[in-house]
Amino acid sequence: MAADARACRRPQVLILEDDASIIMLVTAALKKAGLDVRAATSLEDLDKQMAPGAPDLFILDVNLPDGTGFEACRRLRALPLTAHVPIIF
Repeated sequence: MAADARACRRPQVLILEDDASIIMLVTAALKKAGLDVRAATSLEDLDKQMAPGAPDLFILDVNLPDGTGFEACRRLRALPLTAHVPIIF
């Protein structure tokens, strides 16, 4: 996405977390701070949530039902679209 297009939208965060209550808590806090939030509950769901494009930040859970956040991190770092996006565990 072009830099000027990113400047016109709110920052986006993609949360990879399998616990619905944690997703709700983190989403509420981030939205209150003015961020757009997408959530994925598994590695498979993460791939689907990437369709609209790369977010500005990833927040990853370590333990997932179909893998780990470390595996997700390796996948994200291998893609040119997401190699530069900050990741928080």
